[in-house]
Amino acid sequence: MTTRTLAAALACAATLALPTHAADLSFTQVFTGAGGDASFGGGDVSTVLTVGLNIPFFDPAWGTLQQVSFELSGWRDLDLTCTAGIEGATGSCNARVDGLFNLYVPQGGGSYTLALINPRQAVPTFYTPRLETTPAISDTLSASDSASGGITDPALLGLFVQDGASDLYLLSFYGNDGGAFGDGGGVSFTKMLWDADATATITYTFLPAVPEPGTLALMAGGLAAVAWRRRQQPAR
Repeated sequence: MTTRTLAAALACAATLALPTHAADLSFTQVFTGAGGDASFGGGDVSTVLTVGLNIPFFDPAWGTLQQVSFELSGWRDLDLTCTAGIEGATGSCNARVDGLFNLYVPQGGGSYTLALINPRQAVPTFYTPRLETTPAISDTLSASDSASGGITDPALLGLFVQDGASDLYLLSFYGNDGGAFGDGGGVSFTKMLWDADATATITYTFLPAVPEPGTLALMAGGLAAVAWRRRQQPAR
């Protein structure tokens, strides 16, 4: 086997071993009743609820991280009934939904936010039931929001690489619903059920890891052996 043939084999092995293009790896988790659904009944119940998402941080063994992309979508609704309890009632009910989802990761003693969404109604909806005509009014108020983006800054990408410390994505929900929940005059809410769900997706764009030097040598040796066998075959 000539030096030129061996060099060609080694060059071929190196070419095969190096990554030729970036790869994408996505993880999605739905924040629903099974994972801490923000659902409540009776009165204006505001809350702060935080759950950890089962989305892994980037493993350095996968390769070199180039970008972290995120998508967050969510909704908030209110299933209600406003009822007149006496004849001649003059009051009304009004309500609006307003929720805030925050997707973030711990950073030292603080946090780094990837996305904030705010499914909300700007103004409340009014209900005026009358025992003589329409004793009860039922309705479902809904609002949704979404956000997406990407991070390529090397100084920030390190926040999403596994280091065994705070490798956890967190999703918080804040209920800020408003309204006058039973405005007197013989009128009040007799049903009030909130619900809020969200879906988070994290995508890693990275260059796959290069095989270890020993793997390169093994590949080169295999190619060299193939080239040597071909040279030993008699010409036809």
